[in-house]
Amino acid sequence: MAVDYVLRISRAAADRFADSYERAITNILEFPFIGREEFGARRLQITGSDYAIIYRVREDGSVTIVAFPHASREPGYWRDRL
Repeated sequence: MAVDYVLRISRAAADRFADSYERAITNILEFPFIGREEFGARRLQITGSDYAIIYRVREDGSVTIVAFPHASREPGYWRDRL
């Protein structure tokens, strides 16, 4: 996972990344429509990183994480997961 990669570089950077990831998940759960729409899902950039969380809000209000792409990945590579 991304934290493992960052951990090899710096423990402090890995801790910051993990904190940003947890904040993003908390924000998504509290405010599911916070992310911008993209290819029929929502995307929330993780602060201070090149990663995003792609997720879907279901009719019952539940949230499903679809992908955790790095900015270098082809946009929408995850669409078949919807």
